[in-house]
Amino acid sequence: MRRANNFRPGMCLLTVCFLTAFLGVYAGAAEKKGAAPKKEKAAEAAKETSGDSQKNTTESTTFQPLRIVGGIPDTLPIPGDARPYAESRYAKEIDRALAFMVFKCRESGRWIWYVLLDYLQRQYDLPERYSFEFTASNVVMTEENDLRDRLLRMSDPAFMLPLEKIEESSGAEYFLQRALYCKDYPIEDELVAQMADFVADESNYVVSPVAFAAVIMRQSQCVANTRNYMRLRGTLGVLYRERLTKEGIQNAFSAEALAMLKLLKYEKMLQENWLPEAVSYQNEDGGWADVFRRSNPGSSAPRATLFMLWAMLQDAMPDVEEVPLLKPGAVAEGEAAEVIKSP
Repeated sequence: MRRANNFRPGMCLLTVCFLTAFLGVYAGAAEKKGAAPKKEKAAEAAKETSGDSQKNTTESTTFQPLRIVGGIPDTLPIPGDARPYAESRYAKEIDRALAFMVFKCRESGRWIWYVLLDYLQRQYDLPERYSFEFTASNVVMTEENDLRDRLLRMSDPAFMLPLEKIEESSGAEYFLQRALYCKDYPIEDELVAQMADFVADESNYVVSPVAFAAVIMRQSQCVANTRNYMRLRGTLGVLYRERLTKEGIQNAFSAEALAMLKLLKYEKMLQENWLPEAVSYQNEDGGWADVFRRSNPGSSAPRATLFMLWAMLQDAMPDVEEVPLLKPGAVAEGEAAEVIKSP
């Protein structure tokens, strides 16, 4: 089995680029040769999504005309919207963060944030205006976005990428792609060991795709609690905790760490003062700043805002039943892939 961590010269620089597009940090390390579906596929999906969105908006009685001031509704919470988090200590901050993500965020490459916002909508029973069907416009689905094209399974359960195309990727993105298709192309324990080694390597600073891969494999029942999977999960948990303890609440990955520790079932690693301090840095427009922004530093960014929203919703509704990251149907039909057995 080939090594997934087969970076070529200059790949370290490309990994840093991973920071700016995937989870706010990665713009694409894999080569373009054949890895992306044709633009017609994205355009067709955009047309269907736009049509469904308009139909659903017309039929819905939830949405009311809104007055937008400064890019966000002038009245929050939005009149008529359900607020399952209403009893939260951060209810007002959640209102503002949701408004930022839907009304204010207009950056290119925001597809990934709408995919994750859709997950939050399903996980916490938020109004449908936060679902992917409503947020994904023609612009989002047709703009140049190699990352979207390679990870389209995250928003389109019916999309299928051949294994040979996945094999053209490397590093963190390769691991995530394999997890997305783990029911189609079974995961070997050796690959899980490679994921753990990747996270343990301090030179691989960006681990969010691997963290999502670990969660997706568990939720899809593609792996059992083998020694390598427990090592992967444990290494991720310790890494996120150390970033919060050593680098502080305003570091590049603090918001991500706050959300991912709970998603990885390591909520006991969180200190009580971390979330309140992080929430206190919310900007007036409802977002949080991202230290990776070189232009207009201090301005709100979707990556930090999405993860802070996630952490606040986790705090507001800690006992909700877990919903899979991948939408229903995002697995192969027929028998499930064989689960890794403990050695």
